[in-house]
Amino acid sequence: MKNLKNLNINYEVLPVSVGDAAALLDIYTYYVRETTITFDLNVPTIAEFAERITKLSRDFPFLKLLADGKIVGFAYAHVFYEKEAYIHTAESTIYIDRDYHGKGAGRVLYGALLEQLRDEKGIEQVIAVITAENAQSAAFHKAMGFEERGRLLGVGRKFGRNLDTLYMQKQLA
Repeated sequence: MKNLKNLNINYEVLPVSVGDAAALLDIYTYYVRETTITFDLNVPTIAEFAERITKLSRDFPFLKLLADGKIVGFAYAHVFYEKEAYIHTAESTIYIDRDYHGKGAGRVLYGALLEQLRDEKGIEQVIAVITAENAQSAAFHKAMGFEERGRLLGVGRKFGRNLDTLYMQKQLA
């Protein structure tokens, strides 16, 4: 358990289970309905989200962040591309309850994910694909040691707008 003394919040990082699907979906629903942070256009059902947890956690870490016992975030990784040559590269994703932004939650959770990817999975490169207009996420990733490596123009469409994506990369090895 990590206590951020200046904020008096006790954080604990644990593996996600299928039973966490509803709590994780509560966090994710805001991002689907209100933001361009995810390119999901519709909120998945609990069953669909549970299936996502099962599928993704087979091969990579899928972690939850507890703050004083409540789930306030989740992060996971998955295959960057299916080709065998990408075996040491993963794509990472993080979502934090908006009430916990700026309180160190993301640093604790993402730090644990990156550490597990490096130490337990042998991942050498991590890629984050970020909606370009999400300056907060780009700044967070930069603070976590990621560097911008490219931009794809107009590859997503949400809320009637074409959206660019940023590719950010962190070398773990």
